[in-house]
Order: sequence, then structure tokens, then C-alpha cells
Amino acid sequence: MGNNFSFEFKNTDLPPSAEVSSSQQFKNVIRVRRKTKRDKKLKSKLFKESYRTFRQMLSSWCLRNLHCLMVELEASWALRELTVSADLSRPPAPSLRNSLLRMYEQATLTDVVLIFQGRRFAVHRCIVSRRSLWLRTLLRQAERTHPTTIEFRLPPGCQIPDSPTPRVVDYFIRFLYSGYIDERDLSADEAVQLALMKISLGVSNDWHGDMFDMIRQPNEDADLIIVFTRASSSSAGGAQVQPESAAAAVEQQQSGSKSRVSLLKSQRKMPKCQYLCHSVILASRSGFFLSLISKRRADCSEQSDRITICLDESVIPRQYAPVVFEALYLDKVDLSLVLPGSSPPCSSLSEVKVIASGKCLASPLEEATEIYQIARFLEFPLLAQGK
Repeated sequence: MGNNFSFEFKNTDLPPSAEVSSSQQFKNVIRVRRKTKRDKKLKSKLFKESYRTFRQMLSSWCLRNLHCLMVELEASWALRELTVSADLSRPPAPSLRNSLLRMYEQATLTDVVLIFQGRRFAVHRCIVSRRSLWLRTLLRQAERTHPTTIEFRLPPGCQIPDSPTPRVVDYFIRFLYSGYIDERDLSADEAVQLALMKISLGVSNDWHGDMFDMIRQPNEDADLIIVFTRASSSSAGGAQVQPESAAAAVEQQQSGSKSRVSLLKSQRKMPKCQYLCHSVILASRSGFFLSLISKRRADCSEQSDRITICLDESVIPRQYAPVVFEALYLDKVDLSLVLPGSSPPCSSLSEVKVIASGKCLASPLEEATEIYQIARFLEFPLLAQGK
């Protein structure tokens, strides 16, 4: 009758690893809560110290200075609210990813046609060759015509279980253009095929790095030359060099088939600065470049040489070229890239303002205003919004 009964309850449904993991999760929760409390105490302490310092500083101010401070704070707050409302009211500027995808979907200014299982994919040489090592090899082996038509085939020894469908190839090309694919739109087998295609065809996952290399290290796929020409004054007083004549001088000097007299004449008209670019990048971001490149492509559709476009420095000063190209290729507007010590051309309105004011260099506000006007002229929303 005096028996003592002891009961021990054990959870036999869970393995020991699960018990350990649950206890570890409990410890992690406790650790996170303690860390959160410490962070709150630290923030409260820092806030009190800054509040005390700010109060000590203001205790010696007169009423007039306090009023000026309040006016400045209210103006800054109103300016911030105005900036936020302006950002919400205007349409967002399209990014480089979306712009390149639109060029692929609309088959605008394409120069290569990939054929796979009877389906034709119109693409841009500079994009696919920069993003895929295998496609770069195929394009170098193919005859360079306009457009270049090649059979899209997988490299020998490619470890893909089943042959990819044209839908998978389309998503693969979209990944080349944007660096991102929502795999929820693909089945499990298609997602595996797409991943194996990336590995087998030597595709880089660093899309931003490839875009950075395109602007910093343009290779033979750069199909566009942007030349900044400066107006030259003659002895009669102010005859300007036409952009077409400057472009002809560049092409004639590159061909090397001119006499010495004509070469010396062309050197007087040589531009001060030129950039190797890619037509698909510029045309996808700027309506001005899209119409201009399309017109030049129509005029020389049978030629495979680079197109030369001359820009007058009285319209687009060359010191702002790094800012413009950085925004075109990298979706960044960095005003620190403005070339220092570059005076605007003699025929521009900017130099007249500088001479009248007695200044040598433009202020940051004047530089930002110039860049905004350039963005409006180029029809480049991202540069105009400064994002």
C-alpha cells in the first residue's frame, strides 16, 4: 500500500536531433531578445546624450538665432516633402534591365539572328557575346554580315538531360539581357535545363560587372563612335565645322587613303574626344539616340563598320560626357565625374555666362542644371530625374 509511483514522460515521436534543434532555437530566441534590449538601451542612451548636447548648445543662443534655426528646419522639411511628392507624381524612369528587355522583345536594332528548332531569335551581338563565352565563340566564327544568322547549338559534351525547348532558350536570352529570371514561371525541368545552360554556355552571373566592362573596356563589338566636335573659328569670323564633315574626316583618316594636304586639313577638324559605345545601350535609354541610330543604320544597312555620330559641344559639352555615359550604362548619376578644368566651347551660351560673371568654373548647381538640360535634349528620363 505504501508503494511510490513515479512517472516519466518522454516524447518518443521526435528524434533526439529535433529535441536538440528545438532547444537551440529557444536559446537563439533568448539571445535575439537580449540583443534587442541592449540595442534599445544603447539607442536611448545615445539619443539622450545628443539631446543633452543639442540643448547645451542652444542654451547660449539668442531668440533671433533660434527663430532663424526654426525657419531653416521648416524650409528643409517642406523641401523634403516637396521632393517626395514630386517623385511620387512623375512616372518612374525605366532601368537598364527593362530597357534592354524591351529592345529584345521588340527586336529593335538587332544585328544577329539565332535559329533554334526552326524558331528565330533576333538579338544584339554586343549583349550576347559579352554575357556568354560560347555565343562569343560562335559569333566570331560566323561570317560578319548584317544581320548575322547562325544556328544556335549547344557545346559538345553539354550535360543537359533533355534537349531544351525554344521556351527555355527564350528565357535564357532574357537572362542574358537582364541578369534575372523569375523561375516561378518555369517548370522544375525547365529550371534545371536553364541552370545547366548557364553553366555549359559560360554565362556570367555578374550582370552589373558585365555592364561595367562594356563601358570601361569596349571590345570589337562596340559598333558606335560618339565624337564630340568643337566649333572652329575661321579668319572671316566664325564659320562652324559641320558634324558630317568631321565624321568624314575621321573615316578618311582611319582609311589612310588621303594625301598629306587633305590629312592636314582634316586634323584641324579632328574632334577633341571620342567614345566607343554600343548602339543598343544608347538607343534603349535615349529617344534621341534611338531615332538617330535608326536613321544612320538605314543609310548604311549594308556596311558592317562602326557608325560615327558627331555631337556639337555647343549643345552637349564634353566635360559632362562621363556623367552621361555612366548613367546610360550603370543607372547612376554621379556629378563628381564632371571633368575639371574643361571650358565650354566658344559658341555655347555657358561660356558667355561664365565670362559675364567673371567665374572660371561652374558651380554644382550650374552643373546640375546643365546635366538636366542635356537629359531633356537626349530624352533620357533617368538622367533628368537624377537617379
